[in-house]
Amino acid sequence: MRDDNILNPWYAINDDPAQYDTFSCRLSGAEGVERSNASYRASQLTDPSYRKAKASFEGTDWLRAITRATRLALKGQVYPDEKSRKWYEQQKKRGLCDIYYYYDQWTSGPLQQEDRQGVICWYKDKSIRYFVFAIDDQYALSLVEKEMLDKRYQKPELFDNSERLAEVLTELSKSAGGSWGVNFLQAAQKARNGDLASAINLSQTGSGIGSWYDTPFFESVKDLTDTLVQERHWALLYLINCC
Repeated sequence: MRDDNILNPWYAINDDPAQYDTFSCRLSGAEGVERSNASYRASQLTDPSYRKAKASFEGTDWLRAITRATRLALKGQVYPDEKSRKWYEQQKKRGLCDIYYYYDQWTSGPLQQEDRQGVICWYKDKSIRYFVFAIDDQYALSLVEKEMLDKRYQKPELFDNSERLAEVLTELSKSAGGSWGVNFLQAAQKARNGDLASAINLSQTGSGIGSWYDTPFFESVKDLTDTLVQERHWALLYLINCC
């Protein structure tokens, strides 16, 4: 039995006033659009919060890539991730025998309180540690090793939930209109075909203005949407940890 309590829906509002050009409303047509775009590009380059957020997204992708690459290597394949090859060789010498990408947004878990995701590693000497990414003043990423809060933690049982994900997406497509309905239906087909990566991408519900939660369709299917978020997270964990 999987523990659904470790994965709860989470939403974020990404509207940042710093991203908007207050003068662009005085312009019109192509000139206004270009000025707005130029302002947005400039804010991306200069805003520390944006650069930190970008590094955080890259760090998350890195942890996921490390997990997939290491699982392949432990099965005898060539380690494909050059960025973390040195880390892998070090862990291999320490007796690395298993790895798991842990992702937990809200509830307390086996990691230290400040961490909600990490790469958990098991070694031949029965020890267990985990790694998270750190961001320095130049927004460069590095890996930091930490001790588990739960030193007897065991991986949850993961299984392919493609069919369940497809069922939820199909039900949502019946209540959604326009492009949302099309996306959900296409995502359901991808899931049934075993293409979990595409199903996850196509079924993104977004956040803030213009998102699925901002449509008139959402109110009638709140519970089903929560189920979709949960099933999509489980599909992501399966995709990363069971390659």
